[in-house]
Amino acid sequence: MSRIIIPPYRVLKTKTFETIFPNKNGVEINYFYESLRTHKRCELVKKGTSANNMYLEDPNFEWNPQDQKLNCKISIEIHSPTSLFSPIVGVATPSSKLGVAVIWRCKESKARGSVSLDNLEITENSIERYLETEFSIEPGILIGKINFTFVIYLKSYVPCEKSFGFATIPGTILGIIDNKDIYIDGNGSMFPILDEVSNSKLLWRTEISFDDLTETFDEYSFCLYFNKNHEDYECLVTKNKNKHSQLFKEVLAQALFDFIEYARSRDDQFIDNLEGDFEDGSIGRQLKFFINVCQWKLETSHSTLNSIRNFIEEKF
Repeated sequence: MSRIIIPPYRVLKTKTFETIFPNKNGVEINYFYESLRTHKRCELVKKGTSANNMYLEDPNFEWNPQDQKLNCKISIEIHSPTSLFSPIVGVATPSSKLGVAVIWRCKESKARGSVSLDNLEITENSIERYLETEFSIEPGILIGKINFTFVIYLKSYVPCEKSFGFATIPGTILGIIDNKDIYIDGNGSMFPILDEVSNSKLLWRTEISFDDLTETFDEYSFCLYFNKNHEDYECLVTKNKNKHSQLFKEVLAQALFDFIEYARSRDDQFIDNLEGDFEDGSIGRQLKFFINVCQWKLETSHSTLNSIRNFIEEKF
């Protein structure tokens, strides 16, 4: 059985919303980060078929949400804000003030927060305008997907003669302007790891097969297999999903080293050849991610293994 909750105060109705926010996308967000290499502001590219469900890609292959902030520049087009203070369809008394806030949630990291966009204040004297402001999310928080919910809330309440039915408590949410899901791992790294049941004496093995850097990076070009039949299989995994065993980290490092060395065996100049453009999901893109984002040093086999192990120890 579903339940309908009727709030004991006025909230933003559909017709009023369409009058005040004519832009169907509600809020436009552009995403930036500061390059650790050049210290310049760089923009992340939004990709996807829906304005409310997109992923971010860094054409420079530098941004790492674990080490760098995500800066968000938002734009809101507001028409006829006086409607919000109308005694008939409004949500606040004439002398009250309304604010705009963003509530963000990241399910995978179990993190959430809210930011009051202080300079986006709406009063009965506000005129049609295009509002812009920025906020940022600290590094080390975002994993996978983040949800943004933009809301109008009561910033301050001033009673009037006919104030019945209006919210009176500052902070009360009076309407949702927009809701967006953003995937932040658009050009990130995914390691194909599968379990198998085998009579082999090996605890783990890799399968690597590709001829060209333009091929797709998937379980058919590179895959790490764990043997569930092996007596030491339980040593690979831990009960804590956020913590990996030391054996797992050592195996992962060696498997990724094998992948890099296989690429080197196919083309000993493969690092120089990475200067070109590669399609999303290709092996070339993955290698550029390793070099530019993970900071792996692939000049020699020795530097490759050491940089991979250092990275995995730090990040896993």
